[in-house]
Amino acid sequence: MDYLLKPFSFERFLKAAYKVYSISKTNKLLQENPAALKESFIFVRFNNEDVKLNLDEIIRINAMKDYIIIYTVTRKLIVHQTMKSIMEKINLENFIRVHN
Repeated sequence: MDYLLKPFSFERFLKAAYKVYSISKTNKLLQENPAALKESFIFVRFNNEDVKLNLDEIIRINAMKDYIIIYTVTRKLIVHQTMKSIMEKINLENFIRVHN
């Protein structure tokens, strides 16, 4: 993570200690909440091309057997994907599932 060469100042020691502390704190948060690793966007296959969707733009997602309908601010996408597979991609802290 860091190293110190003698002689070192107290300020340099604090900088190294803070670096170790911040990295270990980040690792602990990621172990407690693996959803924090997820991106703020997803890619879905629509009309034979990959479309990038920002999660902030998604209003709702409806399921219809093996298809989902993604409603965004500007458009509606019908994607051949299950609700279970899309829920694995998105950060569940930002979305609520209201029905099984």
